[in-house]
Amino acid sequence: MHSNELVDLLADRFGYESLLHIGCEAGSDAPAGAGRAGFRADRLTYDPASADGNLPAFLEMVRSDRRFDVVSVDAHPDHAARDLLFGLNLLTPRGTMVVLLRDDLIDAYVDFTVARKAMSHVTVDATPRFGLIARNYRFNTFYAGPARPHAEIDWYLHRQVQGHALTDGDRAAMLRMIPVDRFTALMDDFEVFSS
Repeated sequence: MHSNELVDLLADRFGYESLLHIGCEAGSDAPAGAGRAGFRADRLTYDPASADGNLPAFLEMVRSDRRFDVVSVDAHPDHAARDLLFGLNLLTPRGTMVVLLRDDLIDAYVDFTVARKAMSHVTVDATPRFGLIARNYRFNTFYAGPARPHAEIDWYLHRQVQGHALTDGDRAAMLRMIPVDRFTALMDDFEVFSS
């Protein structure tokens, strides 16, 4: 599953009409969703080697009244925490953030989701992996993995105590990982509600 397919699936299911792509690659490729009729797509890019990482443009966008149904984040590891925070603040209340989860972004992604209990997230185990974050509880029922009551503590220890290993099961629980075919089936059956 590619980002275009994922954005199309979300747009079709939830009636989304706008997308912002946040990323460190200022290439000429159009953001996902740019080809959809009536779909407003924009990008906010930066050079990760620059001193400010285009922070003024981020601040201007957040201070504006523009919000997006989908915020796609393809962050540089040095700016991941900022990109996720700004991305969440640029979402409409019913929107979804789509995070490209390369291996070098997993720690920042889990740190971000652990700190925000009033939202839901799930990771689609595709190639590449995508993390989905929503302000509401939309994705809470998607992950049906084994209960791991101490996973957050193990995650904290993994991040703070050198040499503390995290089990594959704890990592999957923190990511709330589901296979792509299960995700698409759940989306087909998902009851759309307004929130």
